[in-house]
Amino acid sequence: HKLVESHRAKDLLGMLDEEGRKEAEALLGRTAFSFTRMNPTGYYRLTLSDPSDREVAMRLQECRSEQIPREKQLKEYGKRIGVKRDEVERVWRNARYKNKEASFDPAWSLPHKGVLEVDFVETRKPSAKAVSLNKWDFNEWMERVIMPLKNGGDEGEMVE
Repeated sequence: HKLVESHRAKDLLGMLDEEGRKEAEALLGRTAFSFTRMNPTGYYRLTLSDPSDREVAMRLQECRSEQIPREKQLKEYGKRIGVKRDEVERVWRNARYKNKEASFDPAWSLPHKGVLEVDFVETRKPSAKAVSLNKWDFNEWMERVIMPLKNGGDEGEMVE
């Protein structure tokens, strides 16, 4: 079960009723269900023996590799304006595999066992064609997609 155009997953979820969304989440796994490649920013704790978690880990590796040109661009810009900075990982942060530090390496072959934890930060800018949601569309999206994902607790706040 794979959604080829993963950036359209939210569109697909919007077509499902609440029961259908719950079934999709159970089938895909909570992490894969809520993952979006178009904005992967977030904290992840991925069990690599779980196929859906492993798939998300592979997508994160791809996203990180795709950001190498942006990282070089930022570094070059800093040099041009005379800014010296310590080398810090901007994207693949606080990563740990089997409770040991796991710096990003594009050549790393993702293992099939163990737990990978990582704070992932998207550094690419949105498309020039991207538009922000107005507060009504945002609230509708919250009610339709996000609220059903929550397991009890507070229901969040709507934008005024």
